[in-house]
Formats: sequence, C-alpha cells, structure tokens
Amino acid sequence: MYLSHFGLERFPFTIAPDPSFLFPSAGHQEALAHLQYALTGHGGLVCLTGEVGTGKTTLCRAFLEQTGDEFKTAYIFNPLLSPLELMRALFDELELPWQAEDSQQTLYRQLNEALLGWYADGKRVICLIDEAQAMPAATLEQVRLLTNLETSHHKLLTLILVGQPELREVLASHQLRQLSQRITARYHLNHLQPAETADYLAHRLKLAGCEQNVFEPAACEVIWQGSKGIPRLINSVADRALLGAFAQGKQHVDRATAKTALTEVLGAPDSVAQTDSAATAVPAVTATDRKLRQLSWLTSGLALCVLVLLLQQAGGLDSVRTQLASWIAPSAYDQNTNTPQTNPQPATNTAQPPDSLAMSAAEPSALPPESEKDRAAKFLSGSMGLVAGDCETLAVEDWHCLEVEWPAQQLAGVQYQLVIRQNNAWVYGPDWFADHAANASNQKALLLWQPPVGYQQAIYPGQSSLVVDWVRRALGVAAHANWEVIGPSGEKPLTLDPLVYDPITQIQVARFQAENGLNADRIIGPQTLIYIQRQLQQQAQQSQQANSDDGGDS
Repeated sequence: MYLSHFGLERFPFTIAPDPSFLFPSAGHQEALAHLQYALTGHGGLVCLTGEVGTGKTTLCRAFLEQTGDEFKTAYIFNPLLSPLELMRALFDELELPWQAEDSQQTLYRQLNEALLGWYADGKRVICLIDEAQAMPAATLEQVRLLTNLETSHHKLLTLILVGQPELREVLASHQLRQLSQRITARYHLNHLQPAETADYLAHRLKLAGCEQNVFEPAACEVIWQGSKGIPRLINSVADRALLGAFAQGKQHVDRATAKTALTEVLGAPDSVAQTDSAATAVPAVTATDRKLRQLSWLTSGLALCVLVLLLQQAGGLDSVRTQLASWIAPSAYDQNTNTPQTNPQPATNTAQPPDSLAMSAAEPSALPPESEKDRAAKFLSGSMGLVAGDCETLAVEDWHCLEVEWPAQQLAGVQYQLVIRQNNAWVYGPDWFADHAANASNQKALLLWQPPVGYQQAIYPGQSSLVVDWVRRALGVAAHANWEVIGPSGEKPLTLDPLVYDPITQIQVARFQAENGLNADRIIGPQTLIYIQRQLQQQAQQSQQANSDDGGDS
C-alpha cells in the first residue's frame, strides 16, 4: 500500500468523522466557537448548519470530547423519532431509567427533576441533535418544550441543532416560528476556499506522519475545483490520487494524477476539464488504466481492513485530545490594547513542562504544619530576593503561598518561585533541580505567586471576572471579537458583558494550555495564570534585550 511509499503512519484521507483530523479553518473555528457557546450557559438553543460533507459531525464529536466532568452530554444522531421516542433517547443518553408505560408527560416531569438535581450539583446538561433537518415537525415542537426547562435565572438544558441547509428553511416556517425565536446563536459552515484546500491536504498528511508536500499546487487546484471545497469529497479524491501516484511510482501528486482520481471518484470530468488552459478532454481508458483501477479497488479494500485493525488496537484518546486542543483555537486577534503588565517576579526558567498540570489546592494538604509552612515561606521569599516573611506578611504585598504537588517536570518551569521539601529540610527550587533531573514523580512544594488584580478563585466558562479581560489582553484576544447573541424574539443582538469568559477566549486559553503542557481544560486557575505571567515576562525580557542590542549597534 501507499503508506510506506509516502512515509505515512495511518491513512490520512478516510471519510470517517475522526475528531483528531479536524482541520482548523476559519469557518470550522468559528463553528466550534458557536458550539462552545452552549458551555457558557447563556444559550438555551444553538443552531449549526452546513452543506453535506463539510465536517459538521466531526465538529460535533470534537466538541463533545472537549466537555469536562462538569457537563453531562447527550448525542442523538437519529432524528427520525417521534416526540416520545426523542424523550426516551434523551433518557438513554443521560443514563436515566424509564419504563415502557411512562407517558411523554411523565418523562418530561422526571427529566425536569433530574435536571434540577444536576443543577444543584453544579453540572450542566447539553443535548446535541445531528441531522436535525429530518426531524418531524411534532418532534421539533418537543424540542421547543425542552427549552422551557429552566430556573428563574438559568436554562437547565442546552440544545444544539445540527443539520444541512434545509434546516434553516424548516426553522423559517411559520409553524415553527416559536422555536426559531428561541435560537440564541446560529452559524452556517461554508466550503473550503482554494488556499484552505491546499492547507487541508497538508494538515491531514502531517497528522498521518508525512511532513513533505505531496500534492503539487496544480493538483490542489484541480481537487478544489472538482470537489467544490467539500472536505468529504476532497478526502475521497485525495485518497485515490495517492493510490494513483503510488501505482506510477511517483513521490508527488501532479495535475494529471489528480484529474484522473477526480474522474474516477466523481465520474464527471467536465468540472475539471475547464481548469486546463487548452481544455483538453480526459483520455480514453486504456487496458493499463483498467488494471490500475482493479488494483486500486483491491488495495482500497485491504487498506480498509488494515485501518479497522489499527483502530481496534489503538490506545487511549489523551494524546489525540491534546493534539486537538493545540489547534482548535483561532489565531490571536489584532488588538489595540497595551500588553498587560506582568506582576513583579524573579527570573524564571524557560523550560516547557510536558503533559498535564494539576493543582492540588482542593485536596487535603500534605505539607508540614502552619509554623513549618511559614518557615518555608521566609526561606523562599529570602531566596527570591524579597523581604523575608511568613505567608501572612507576604500577603500584604500580594504574594500568595500555594501548596502544590506537581510532577517535577511541571515544577521546572517555575522553579525560581518555589521550595521543595527534602530530608526534613526546604531546598530552593534551582538548587534542587541542579541535583535532581526532572522526572515524572510528584513533588510537594511551596510556591509564591502574585495573582492578577481581581483573582479570587478558578474561573470557569461562562463566569465573570476582571481577570478574564487581563487574560484576553495577555493572549491577544479581542473582547468577544465579532460575536453576536440574537435576542429571544429576533431583536438586535444583545450586548455581551466584556468580563464574561466567552467561547472565543476559552479556545485561546485551551490552546495556550496545550502549548505549555498544561491540561487543556479551559479553566483559568493558578497554574494557567502563572504560566501566562511567565510568558509575558519572557516577552518583556526579549523586548528589552532587543532594544539594548539596537542601542549598542547605533
């Protein structure tokens, strides 16, 4: 097969909705942000539409993989259900018991009770319905009734309708105007543009293990023209093109190979023929072509079998999720605000910690008694060049004592701000790391930290805090960007609170966390803020050094 021929570890162009292959085009990033709007608790009903094959189901699965333990999710992929069947499917997804004799009213009441219980426990519930354009009108009316499950201030259940463009026409009907008016966020996913198609092909090849540019620019143009920028069709054509290049012993897919693959997959060369300046016709199928085609069908079948076996033997999804979180975030927005000021901190080590970073602040402390803790704080503050003092004294200067238990590799990045307990004595971070290579074992430590102004506790998606604005400016995210929230009756977009931790900022935070080896959970806690402060300080030092160098040259 062509895997070893192109240096691939897996098949890059399967048509299965694999979240790990999700391409972060501008449209897909915005669509994912609209789905994540459901996590804020502000929207009771969100609608995502897109043409067949544009990646809606892949987006849905990527979104569901990102929801944390504080969310309960239901994914309904069969829309051809009666109202009662929809309720039963929802119960099954949420792992709620039901009886065959339960009426629709009984299930509605039981669901409301369950939602109230989860709400009291701090959990949010999200139901995503795929292929919603095929739902009967009576079932869509049941969806409207589900949006009525709420307290005086919050929705108990957030619903996301995902479907083809016909869904917009269905919702625009007079019969469903009440449901349409309850939609608080809408987005339509468009096809890929020519440049995005080339990036899409390179992106999937890279994720499959191939770093080289296999598809020539002319081949990318042919594939885009024939597929109209629809990812599913791009996959089918690209897979056949790789097989064709392999059969010819080529290391790259050229224009001719792409045209042949397009003709074999779509069966209509007219759309591609116009891309040639000479408008030449596709040559007749020769005996050799027929043999190659027969070979392609055989090898494609074998490839599918190999893929199934590989998937069955595959391990956990942690690495996939980490890879996903590293690119689902959009690029930083242009912003006119000044760079946030960093809190005064000693010079930090620039080592990047791998894997996840977990705070143990909510767990029972295993550090020595209070007096010993204060003794450690005095030793640490003196080692950092601060006025030596205990935790209470340091708090006056906004230095907070944090008791943590992190892997040594994760402590390395902030070693100048901590002491580690060893042999009944406290050892200053840099001294400890000089004698101990970073390893995966957890180490108890006391860390001094100055939180940004307004920080009180960890900030979750949808919550408000002054720190959210600080994080936005630190990461270069414009407040809410072009985000709009449609009013319940279709009135002018509502004004969003700039201090609300919105989906756009959540995506950028997740990206920062993943790039720095933190757990990409989108929670703004001490570990994330410390690493943002460290990045700002490093940027300030680099800028100062650059200015110094310029001054020396002059």
